Order: sequence, then C-alpha cells, then structure tokens
Amino acid sequence: MDFRFAYAAKEMHKEAIANYRQSLKLGGDSPSTETFLGVAYAKAGERGKALAILNRLQTGKQYYSPCEMTILLEALGEREQAFALLERAYAIHDLQAQYLGCDPAFDPLRSDPRFQDLLRRVGLPQGQ
Repeated sequence: MDFRFAYAAKEMHKEAIANYRQSLKLGGDSPSTETFLGVAYAKAGERGKALAILNRLQTGKQYYSPCEMTILLEALGEREQAFALLERAYAIHDLQAQYLGCDPAFDPLRSDPRFQDLLRRVGLPQGQ
C-alpha cells in the first residue's frame, strides 16, 4: 500500500521521505514523485536536499507540472516564485490546476488573495 501522501499529510516527514525514496527506487521516478519528495525534505528541515531536487527538475529535460512545483516552492518559503509559477500553470492550462480547490497540498496558499483570484479564474469555488 502507498502511504506517501498520508504520511506527508500527517506531517510524518521522515516516513514520507522513506516512502517517496522507495517509490523512486522501484521505478516510480516521475517528476511528481520527486517534487513531493522535495516538499517532504523541505518540511523536514533538509533544505539542501529540497533545493537539489528543485534544481534538478528545473534544469532537466522531463516535463514537470508547474502546479505541483508551486507546492515545493511554497515549502521552501519561496511564495513569490510559487505564485509566478501558478500564473504560468494557468497560462498553459496545466492539467493539475483542476486540483487547486481540493488538494490539501495547496492549503498554505489558500489565505492569499492571489490564490482566491486564481480559483475564480480557473472556475473553481473560492473561500476554501
């Protein structure tokens, strides 16, 4: 069973990191998994490892979801960069934008008026 997201949601960062790493080891080396591993590292206080993942994803050749990357940027305390990337996600119609209204990973951004404006533009309910 995959507990990665459950551990992360419960702020059990050490366990989340172990599960994300295991997933990568078993061939689940998607940019999405790496992004969320970076988030877990950032929240566990391992900023250097989170920044290494951010750099690898941003300079690599694989596509990564701008929406998902905003979660990593926010975890690193880079809110302005996160919102700039959310605007890019909106402009390119990132498929992951459909989860902005319900994914708890975006909770740290919800109180910002820019996020509420983005929800409105995407056509999702506001005031979450």
